[in-house]
Amino acid sequence: MNAGCPIMALTANHYPKQEQKRGHMLSVVHEADEERKSGDPDLDPDKTQYNVFIDGEGYQDLGYGSHGDNWAMGVFQDAEEFERGRGKKLRKDAHLAVTTIVKPANDIRDWQNLSINEQISFLRVAREVMEEHLKEMGLTPGFAVIQVDEGNPHMHCFDHSKSFNLAHSWEGLPNKSWLNRDFPVLINQRMEEKYPDISAKCKCTPLKGYKEATEGMTEEEKEEYKAQKRKENKEKRKHGKSSKEYKAEKAEKAAVKRANAKIRESKALSADISAKKEELKGLQDECAFLTGQKKEAISVTLEAEKQKEQARKILQDYEMKIGPARREAHQAEEARDKALSEASQAKAEARQAREARSQAEEQERQLRESITQLERQKRRLEKEAQDLGMLVNQGAQVQQVSNMTGAIVPNEDGIPTVVRR
Repeated sequence: MNAGCPIMALTANHYPKQEQKRGHMLSVVHEADEERKSGDPDLDPDKTQYNVFIDGEGYQDLGYGSHGDNWAMGVFQDAEEFERGRGKKLRKDAHLAVTTIVKPANDIRDWQNLSINEQISFLRVAREVMEEHLKEMGLTPGFAVIQVDEGNPHMHCFDHSKSFNLAHSWEGLPNKSWLNRDFPVLINQRMEEKYPDISAKCKCTPLKGYKEATEGMTEEEKEEYKAQKRKENKEKRKHGKSSKEYKAEKAEKAAVKRANAKIRESKALSADISAKKEELKGLQDECAFLTGQKKEAISVTLEAEKQKEQARKILQDYEMKIGPARREAHQAEEARDKALSEASQAKAEARQAREARSQAEEQERQLRESITQLERQKRRLEKEAQDLGMLVNQGAQVQQVSNMTGAIVPNEDGIPTVVRR
């Protein structure tokens, strides 16, 4: 994450408009004080009460009613007294103090991933590191305010020198290069110590100085690099517009960019809709085809349900038979156990049975012979009975004829014969 840290020298009197690197101390302070005197369109007065003030050394309560007035008037009075002690008057253009803004860019994802409380903790750590450096450089920490009511949360710092006379040129401010290179590294180290969870989400990136950026370049390349940087700085700082006009232009460009993005998105959606329509038509055709298959599948399913019902009934019958079968199996096991227990006795009986069978076989043979003789006698008797029956029939016929025609008298052969009367 890159954090911009612009700095400005503060004077006791108003500064000419062309001197954009210096500002009237009270005017600048009032823009950051409890009662914001700012025409910035991003300002949200409802959030001003949530701004966080961090006091430094002295001037906390001189009776002027606010952090900014107490600090600015305290610095101004001490500066006048300091100069009187030297037998001089306070110069109107004296650089009494300096203000620094620590402002991470609003569109940096790492910074936006932090909650508002995490962002405030980050800026508090930045102020701690800055105060330590200010003391090393002979500056006196004044006060700072973390503003959450003006767009992206950022911090304004107000500090002064013990001699109340900073360098008269922009380059002479003692902490400019330190802000770009060392400050981000020290913030990262302090964040890792105090807030490791926040540090894991967001880290500062040191800006390269001229020496690091031009390392290995030829003199010609260095000149081109300086010219390019001057051009970039001119575009950033010398836009010739007021703060409101510049922000309005940025807002307009952002709106145009968003509109173009919406147009591209709309075109992409139109193309996507056309593709979806073609896909829908294909799906409708496939749906019609699948509907026919579905009807056929329903018919097959119904037939399968019938077969399933038949199988269920068969299974039910089978389940009903399982009980008796199990009982029979149990009985069979009992019979087997009984048979095994009687096996020894059966062996003894088997010998007797074999002997009895031999006798029975002999008796059977004799019976068969008797049966054969009896069957022969039976056939002979049946034959004789048959012959006798025939004779009886003939005798009856002869008697009938005798009654009609004459007497029946045996002939010489003993055969009955009808003698006519």
